[in-house]
Amino acid sequence: MSQDRLQKPEDHELELKRQELAVLESGLAERELELATLQKALHAFENRSKAELDPRYEELATLQQKIGELQRRLEPVKKQSAAKDDKVATPPKTPEVPRKKRNRPAFPEKRAEAARKLAAFSPAETLKRLYRDVAKAVHPDMADDDLERQHRHALMVKANEAYDAGDELKLSAILHEWESSPEAIRGHGTVPDLVRTIRKIHRCKLRLAHIAVEIKRLTGTSLYSLKNMADAAQNFERDLLSEMTERLDQQIADAKRKLEKLEKAAADLPLVAEYEPMYVQTFANGGTGADAQG
Repeated sequence: MSQDRLQKPEDHELELKRQELAVLESGLAERELELATLQKALHAFENRSKAELDPRYEELATLQQKIGELQRRLEPVKKQSAAKDDKVATPPKTPEVPRKKRNRPAFPEKRAEAARKLAAFSPAETLKRLYRDVAKAVHPDMADDDLERQHRHALMVKANEAYDAGDELKLSAILHEWESSPEAIRGHGTVPDLVRTIRKIHRCKLRLAHIAVEIKRLTGTSLYSLKNMADAAQNFERDLLSEMTERLDQQIADAKRKLEKLEKAAADLPLVAEYEPMYVQTFANGGTGADAQG
């Protein structure tokens, strides 16, 4: 009689589940490595791009802002110069009296209520009961080994945060997570081992699904697209980031030259602004500046 026939059904099922778990754990290790490699590669590329590009983008933005401010200052002078010959002085507009901002009425009662809520924490009985259930189930002192203790400790940290926030749904989710975990199964033998193995399989599948979602998210970012372009450029012995920095440096140099020209044009702007009213008044009276004053 073969060994398979001597095995109990649950023993045979446990062996099959252990084989399935071994395959899943091997695949999970590869996917964890893939995710970690992708995260580290993106992080390194992001650090380099920030170090090389961000200061240049900031400098260019500052220059463009200064250019825009000078162009707005010079624009009225250009318009006045072009319209001098065919435009008489118009009476100045009555300056608009700025409206006083109305202070919105304060709501001391609302602020006092918020302060009372922060000062006094009075959890509901359902929240207390949920927290006690979680603490009884997952307390780290009940662990059999260090790995289980770490898992229990992490859950207790989450439970404390949920209790402080008064979040019953989160506490319920933590309790469900524990009750569905392999660590919640106590005892030794075929049946407990089978249930633990089934739960480990379930945990592996969940983690694989989470990794797939995270990889999809990362590969859908603009940072990943830029890194792909940089990697493709390397095949042609090109450094994409270096090329981008060179273009930014050229744009910065052009912006500096433009700003320098505008600053020179704006150097006489205060004198024009000072004497312009006198010229306009003189032309309006039909005489010279001295006649106008006389």
